[in-house]
Amino acid sequence: MYNDAAKECNIDLAKSYMVGDRLSDIQAGKNAKLYKSVLVKTGKELTDEAKELADDIYENLYEFAKSLPSLVTGDTVIRKKLP
Repeated sequence: MYNDAAKECNIDLAKSYMVGDRLSDIQAGKNAKLYKSVLVKTGKELTDEAKELADDIYENLYEFAKSLPSLVTGDTVIRKKLP
């Protein structure tokens, strides 16, 4: 699925993030060789295996988004200030 999307949308998987809330999400990101596989807490119980495999863990998607310094499009860096 990731490879199909990367091909169709010209996405560099080595520079891409996978953000998910369960072990299978993190495993999929690792299998696709994405830059980072990030685990977010969504009220579900996180398994020890998911915590161990994840590159980073955030309280929620908003906290993860705030951690990103910029959005990059080609050679253009677009700095966004989040509320």
